[in-house]
Formats: sequence, structure tokens, C-alpha cells
Amino acid sequence: MKLIFLPITAVLALVALNSISVAFSDVGVGLYGLVVVIPLVIPFADLGLGGSVTEVVAARRLRQEHFVRQRIRNATAILVCIGLSVAVCAILVGSVQGWSIVIGIDGRDANIAFSLALALFGLCIPLALGYRILLGLQRNTTVVAIQSGAGALGYIWIIIAAKTGCPLWLSVVGPQLVALVSSATAFAIAIRVFSRVDEFGTGDGSDFSLFRMARSNLVVLMSIPIAYQGGRFLLAHSGRIEELAHYTAAFAFYAPVAALVASAGQSLWPRFSGIQSGSSAEFKDALRSAVLLFTSFGSVALLCLSLVAKPISQIVLDEIDVPWALFFWFGLLAFFVSVQYPFGMALMGPSGVRFQSVCFALMAASSIALSWLTIDDLGSVAAVIGPLMSLVLVVLVPAITRTMVLGRR
Repeated sequence: MKLIFLPITAVLALVALNSISVAFSDVGVGLYGLVVVIPLVIPFADLGLGGSVTEVVAARRLRQEHFVRQRIRNATAILVCIGLSVAVCAILVGSVQGWSIVIGIDGRDANIAFSLALALFGLCIPLALGYRILLGLQRNTTVVAIQSGAGALGYIWIIIAAKTGCPLWLSVVGPQLVALVSSATAFAIAIRVFSRVDEFGTGDGSDFSLFRMARSNLVVLMSIPIAYQGGRFLLAHSGRIEELAHYTAAFAFYAPVAALVASAGQSLWPRFSGIQSGSSAEFKDALRSAVLLFTSFGSVALLCLSLVAKPISQIVLDEIDVPWALFFWFGLLAFFVSVQYPFGMALMGPSGVRFQSVCFALMAASSIALSWLTIDDLGSVAAVIGPLMSLVLVVLVPAITRTMVLGRR
């Protein structure tokens, strides 16, 4: 289903980006790039509880019904408190014009847009638990349909707002409002579907701690946005608005590919959790087929971003001339992200998540360091090379080594 929505969403994303560029110039594009990336920069707002809920639901056949349902209720209550706190803080900081300083873009529109977008994101935090429950139930198709539809509607909002003379803040905050509605829809569906589930085990849950695994998930979720999006903020704070606009435009091509990989990759999580007590041969077969599939897709993504994205950008984007090198490096990043996903999902048990938390923490530190050291010479390309090199060296290689050892046991 993601393949059906992908071209539609990609075209709408480019049209929306061009609408922002024509209506508000490079400053508008830069602000749009910072606002729309909020969910990617702060995925750790759920403190890793979302991942723990996915794991406990996916492995529900190992534990008693009361244990599973109680863990979901506990996580929901905590996330409601977190979400309201984020929303209140967003408005308070915005009331003193604080977000303009944080994001490095001056102006009333920048402050209002970031305040509202962050507040709406806060309200999404507890509702997004619905996606996690559906994922654990292997209802990935439902998750993809809701998220893809929301993405398309968000871009349509931007196009209409920009072309009808709406202020910049109203144009760029639309996607987060749509995300709030879609998260509420997913939560309602998840509660309804889960209420009918009767596949539970007899374990008392003594082998699983929601909060212990959440701590490791939290480290991963904090590290990923720093690693992948830190370069974007380095560009903003260095005053390279034109370079930031180039990065945002190229990211618009990369984002649908990354979303497709993430969606398909997340579906591997309950699959590997379901065979965690199975044979070594079963684990190896599942991993081998997943690696082959994702490597193939990554190769296609590399070719498309390297060869096709530049000509399309010249047709669609009137005001922005993105360097070909930026598309190439984004293509290479898409390839290695695709290769890494099966190994990462194979290590999503409690011990595997602890291992990955160390790797991603190192990736975050090294990514920022590499981007900062090369940004003066490479500009926007440095914001891609940093996470790419770090991903390969401190995440992918250790993950391959770990899964090879795990497969022999």
C-alpha cells in the first residue's frame, strides 16, 4: 500500500515545497524544513514507551492478558502527562518569542509556527500509541494507510494555504494539525481492534519490564534525530539559509523513500519477536530474506535519487537549484538505511535494544562531529555525509556482527 501512496505523496511534497518557495522565498523554505521535521527530531518524547508497548503486544502469546493490558494502560497514562507538558511548554516559550532564538530564524511567523507545531505534536504523543499497538498486532497496512493519507492531506493544506495568500505560519503548521487528527483515528482503531484480541499466553511477565526496555528505547530515539537531523540545525545556526533550502528540497525527495523503508522495516519487528523462541534456522531464513529484499530496494533508491531526482527537481522547483551531489549522498544514505533495517529489527528484544542504544548514541555524537568539521567546506552535503559515515561504522557493522553471533546460537 505504501508503494501506491508513495508517488502521490512525493509529487504533493514537491508541489508543496515549490509553493512555499514561490510565496515565501528561501526563508519560508528553511522554516518549513525545520517545522515539518519536528516529529523526526523529537520522536523520543514518548520516553521509549511506544517501542516497549509494541514489543509487549507483539509477544503477547508469551504473557497473560492482564499483564499486557495493564502495561498499555500504564504507558497511556504517562504519555498523556508528557504530551500535555510538551504542549504547555511550547506555548510558554513561544509567548516570549523564544523559538526564534532556538531554531535560528528570526521573525514572528517563525516563532508562531514552531510554537503551534510543537504544541500539536505534544497532543499527538499519547494518541500515537495507537500506531504502536497496531504495529504489534501486525496491522501495518492500517498504519501505512492512515499515515500516508495524513501526509497527503498535510501537503494539500500547504499548497492551498500558500497559493491563497495565507501567512507563513498557517501554511507550514497544517501538516501537524492533520497528524493530530490521524493519530486520534489510529488510537480509536487500535483500541477497538485490541479489545477483540484473545491470543495471550500464561507467563506472568516477570521476564519483561516495560520501563527497563523503555530506557534503552529512549536512548535510541534521542540519538536518531540528533544523528540524522543535527546537520540541518547546524546549517540554520551557521546562517546558511540558501544551503538549508537546498537541503530541505533534497530531503523532500529522500523523505518518501525513508518513510517507505521505515514502514516496511517496522513490520519486521513483530515477525522477529514472534520467532524469538524459535530455531536458529528459522531466524536465519527470516533474516536472509529480509536482508535480500531491503538491499534490493536500497539499490533502487540509490539509482533513483542519483539519476532521476535532479532532472525532476529542475522541472518542479522554480526557485531552488539543488546540487546533484546532494541527491547522490541522500541516495547513498537511503541505501545503507535500507540495509541496516533488517539487522536492527532482528535485535529488538530487550538485550538487543540495549546493544543498539550504545551504537546509536555513538552515531549521534560522531554524526554531529563529522558534519560540524566538514560544513565549511562541503555546505549542505556535510549534513548528509555525517550521518551516513556514522551509520555504517558504528551502527551497521556492529549490528551485522551481533546478528551473526545470534544466528549461530
